[in-house]
Amino acid sequence: KTHRKKVETIVKVRERGREMASAHLIFLLLVILSTSTSSSLREQEEDRIKALPGQPKVGFSQFSGYVIVNESHGRSLFYWLTESSSSPHTKPLLLWLNGGPGCSSIAYGAS
Repeated sequence: KTHRKKVETIVKVRERGREMASAHLIFLLLVILSTSTSSSLREQEEDRIKALPGQPKVGFSQFSGYVIVNESHGRSLFYWLTESSSSPHTKPLLLWLNGGPGCSSIAYGAS
């Protein structure tokens, strides 16, 4: 009977250990996710355009900045995002790429 009690105690301790390990893992994942989200939101806010000189206030959000495409060569693309003034989460995103001196855009830059 005492052997059975010892086995039951060992099983309970192992189960509790698994529960604690699961709780620690969930906590760690939540910390990682919140840090990632917070960093992403902070970067997004750094690119927010609050006002443009000489222009009236607008009823939609705007963001601009650079997207690094090749860090070792210092290559970046400039972007300017203007959200839809109504339902920005359901509207499609349009990407417009202008060409520069001596180069064309992807499709319609030369026309």
